[in-house]
Amino acid sequence: MKDSHNSYLPLLLIGIFPSLSIYINYGLDYTVLFSQFAFISLKILLIGVPIYWTLCVDREKIDLSIPKSLGLKYGFFSGMAMASIILMIYFLFSNTINLDLMKFEIGETGLLTPKIFVLGVVYWIFVNSLAEEFVFRKFVTTKLFEITDNQPLAIAGSAIFFTVHHTLALTYYFEPWQVLLSSIGILGAGVIWSWLYLRFNSIFVCWISHAICDIAIFGIGYVLLF
Repeated sequence: MKDSHNSYLPLLLIGIFPSLSIYINYGLDYTVLFSQFAFISLKILLIGVPIYWTLCVDREKIDLSIPKSLGLKYGFFSGMAMASIILMIYFLFSNTINLDLMKFEIGETGLLTPKIFVLGVVYWIFVNSLAEEFVFRKFVTTKLFEITDNQPLAIAGSAIFFTVHHTLALTYYFEPWQVLLSSIGILGAGVIWSWLYLRFNSIFVCWISHAICDIAIFGIGYVLLF
């Protein structure tokens, strides 16, 4: 097992940056311009830390290998299965969603304009979700496995890292029970994607699954908002 004594700092930073971004954007009364600046800066740092650590500290290449067909199938079918669950949960509980609160929180972002919303969806699917797979699966899962030498612990730890900032964001939109239900789903998705990464050693397997889930989520969002 690789020497992992210096792996805690990047993991700590990765744990802090996304939640700090959520708190600045939702919990503090800053201008829209400053909030957007903080969001972009912290996103760059979130991606930059694992890139820097891999290249300059661990002195390794960043392997972004394309998976074989079996991995692509796992990514596709796991994504379809999770998207089906997301849609089922929506149909069961859609009448409990507070649309006024959702529109209020989203309002200043410009996402209540259909064209901006679609552009946001493109960003979230093709940039944000891929970046999250690189950070939380390739880097965090790998580092936790190096530290623990235990796959289940690494998978669970990475899933928790991935879930925390999503849970924080959800608290600004939903009731506590809705946040809990959604967080359980996100945690489960994180477990599946971390397992897929360790199984196939490719973030693209996880990204395919993640992207399909995002399509379902943002499809629901479009129906609700427009």
